[in-house]
Amino acid sequence: IGQAVVSTQSTGFLSVKDKDSLFKKVEKAKTNIANLSVYDLLRKDYKTFSSTVGHIYIASIFGPSIDEFLRMNELQADTDRFIRDYKVDVLVIMVRSDKFDLALIVAHGCEYMKNDCLADLTAKLQLTKYTGDSPDNWLVFNQLNVKCSRKVVLPLLKSWLEN
Repeated sequence: IGQAVVSTQSTGFLSVKDKDSLFKKVEKAKTNIANLSVYDLLRKDYKTFSSTVGHIYIASIFGPSIDEFLRMNELQADTDRFIRDYKVDVLVIMVRSDKFDLALIVAHGCEYMKNDCLADLTAKLQLTKYTGDSPDNWLVFNQLNVKCSRKVVLPLLKSWLEN
């Protein structure tokens, strides 16, 4: 079968080679976050639920390392704007670098993260305190258990914040 579709100006069809090339370009563009602000990154991929403490948002950001993310322009201002615009009570940000290093950040609503909740998350996610520079009111952790994605973290948080 091979090259069943042939590129011609008269038909407008793309060859298999051209389709593969286009697919690769689209995939690369989808993951290119170089020109996105922190606000855009927070809006790009998040899950939300409501609990007794209010609206909980868990944003996932793929690409930058935790150090790169925490040095982004307008980090605090964009995060504050997101919290205000989306009426967020608790904001958790999961950062996964392209080298698959993970970080978990509680950027808003730290007062709801009781010691028992943090101890449970620390044990399950193998969290270690991040030692670099970060906003004073944030809880920032390196996450050593790379198997725990947002699909694992969300139910854990939901359980703790509803009880």
